[in-house]
Amino acid sequence: MNFDKIVSELKNISSKIIKENFIYDFLLAFGLPKSSINRLKKGDYNQSKKDGEIIWTKKIYFKAVLENEDVHDLIDEISKNTLIEKQKIRFIIVTDFKTFLSKDIKTNDTLDIEITKLDESLNFFLPLIGREKIILDKENPADIKAANKMGKLYDQIIKDNKDYNLDKYRDHLNLFFTRLLFLYYADDSEIFKKNQFLNAITKFTEEDGSDLKIFFKDLFAILNTTQKINVPQYIKDFPYVNGNLFNENINLPNLSKTSRKMIIEGASLDWQMINPDIFGSMLQAIINQDDRSNLGIHYTSVSNILKLIKPLFLDDLYEDFLKSKNEEKKLEKILREIYNLKIFDPACGSGNFLIISYKELAKLEVLIFKELQKINKIKWSIAVSGIKLNNFYGIEISNHACEITKLSMWLSEHQMNRYFEEVFGRTKPSLPLQNLENIINKNATRLNWLDVCKKLPKENVCILGNPPYLGGKKLNAEQKQDMISSGLSKMLQLDYIGCWFVKAANYILETNSRCAFVSTSSICQGEQVHLLWNYILNKKLEIFYAHTPFKWSNSARGQAGVFCIIVGLRNSTTSKDKFIFDDNNRKKVKNISPYLIEGPSILVTPQKKNISKLPIMTMGSNPVDGKNLIVTKKEYQSICVDEKKFQKYFKKFISGNEFTNSDYRYCLWISDEEVKDAMNSKFISNRINSCKKYRENSSSRDAKKSSSSPHKFCYSTFKNEQSIIIPKTSTSARFYLPIGFLNKDTVAADGAMVIYNPEP
Repeated sequence: MNFDKIVSELKNISSKIIKENFIYDFLLAFGLPKSSINRLKKGDYNQSKKDGEIIWTKKIYFKAVLENEDVHDLIDEISKNTLIEKQKIRFIIVTDFKTFLSKDIKTNDTLDIEITKLDESLNFFLPLIGREKIILDKENPADIKAANKMGKLYDQIIKDNKDYNLDKYRDHLNLFFTRLLFLYYADDSEIFKKNQFLNAITKFTEEDGSDLKIFFKDLFAILNTTQKINVPQYIKDFPYVNGNLFNENINLPNLSKTSRKMIIEGASLDWQMINPDIFGSMLQAIINQDDRSNLGIHYTSVSNILKLIKPLFLDDLYEDFLKSKNEEKKLEKILREIYNLKIFDPACGSGNFLIISYKELAKLEVLIFKELQKINKIKWSIAVSGIKLNNFYGIEISNHACEITKLSMWLSEHQMNRYFEEVFGRTKPSLPLQNLENIINKNATRLNWLDVCKKLPKENVCILGNPPYLGGKKLNAEQKQDMISSGLSKMLQLDYIGCWFVKAANYILETNSRCAFVSTSSICQGEQVHLLWNYILNKKLEIFYAHTPFKWSNSARGQAGVFCIIVGLRNSTTSKDKFIFDDNNRKKVKNISPYLIEGPSILVTPQKKNISKLPIMTMGSNPVDGKNLIVTKKEYQSICVDEKKFQKYFKKFISGNEFTNSDYRYCLWISDEEVKDAMNSKFISNRINSCKKYRENSSSRDAKKSSSSPHKFCYSTFKNEQSIIIPKTSTSARFYLPIGFLNKDTVAADGAMVIYNPEP
């Protein structure tokens, strides 16, 4: 299909609109068969007999708007029409020939453009030519509203408890909020009787909040026991919860009239609308006030998780399902695969990857049961989920995050149980909760993963997640020891995430198991490639899918501008397909290089000799000075006025970022022979002495060593020659790298690369 031709045709249609032919010309532009369009025009294919309206089964519902109608109102009205489902319509299209609106029924995506910009609709209508979009979930705005309310309650409790030792009892307060989240959710989602908690706290506690501590202490105790002897009557009907959620005695804060009112307001929200998979982010935002307006920064969105889990295991299961309809034994086999599948996140945080994996598998299970009931209604009349939470494994270094993972898993199971009940009329009980012993509070880099998630040779374990990112040069002593414990003693230049790739690679060796992680691009660029991927590929593993760099989206108001990749590994003995994903496009390839491009796995290794005849490119100079050798333009101008004879000891100083923004500063540049004279300047002597103190107190060996010459840069590559400057970093918004010339008196900072004495 020639996309340029489609765009060109759309431009022609919008520049010369012929109303009576518009929709037919539009469909022809996308290459739909001319014979079919002619039959649609004659009325053979049109399921509507109304003027200005076209209904083409499985394709479009088109309506031309009358002058007195609003396009937005009309598309909303059409969306509710029963014909949409009956005729299996994919796109609703509405226009008044000024505004062009469309809705994709399958993905719920919408398009709202001026008709003169019709050529911009190409990507939206790709399914018309068989190019399916990748469908990804979106987040629920109710989550952020709930987090804000809970955050205000947290602040109020801190305000009411000035004598509460927060450092000592922070974990207790965090656990109190975890339990409160459970009570809220249980109240609205049929775990408890409807509003059981809300009614109890409203009716049986004093308005001034004076007895709330006693109320919660008694309630937590009753939720943790099957014994109903000598307990207050007003909480006697609360069920036994188990799961160790209410097992620990905690030091409760004092609760005031205001905090009681806020707890009741929180309980009045409709918590069944809140996604359990955001609870971890919610708790993070509650505890840290600065994070509340950016809740999504801590939340790995459903759409991003699906980018990882669909190619890892979900797509294969769905493909098998679609091939196995009407075949009972094959459908049963897929169920067994689902029930035996183990999902393991060795950096699980608050459990988002485990939760979404569980929910997606449960949704597929429902579809399989529906098909089985069509085949043999009597045999499959009772459908109960066979997916066990104990098939989900996690390691997390934060104890509180582990508890949130467990809570979110329990509530997600309850959510899916209710979905089963809606579809099949019955389900298994949600209480008592299971003890989730497979969610472990440990340091994953120091742990044998087989001790957490045992595997048999033919067992399918999918390792996944979003491990922590930290550059190899920024590791502290403990993290370096983590690298050594993970088997990376000879690869300490790697980013910290290398620990997870190496341990996962060793885990899946010679098994049906696979792994996939979200990562920064650095592990597939530069010197990291030959270190990490030489190790992995030599173990006869291969990359079987990869997402090229994409922007990390979340539900925050201020989107975090982070670009990530996803890399999936498996044993190379399989002959199954491999795919590279770029935005929403999927390309089948023969092999995926560690550089995440199609082609052989050739690794570029460092060479000490230049392999071309081009001049050497070196890093700029780094002062390591506590900003004492660097001078602003304003400070330099003052020198020129107050101590003019000392201005010869300054050079222009430019970083990569300053170069791209046409800016610069100055730096002190003093030779050993000139120090004595330069120190006669009060400004210069103050700066040099401050630099000396900074280096003497530094933990860097090189900085301490250079404290004996504080007038000079710690790392200098400067040559008194013309040079070409190349900033180390740029932006994907540029078509070219910004590169320029510097004169011989300008010092380039280490944020840029430099070529000295180049031939232009």
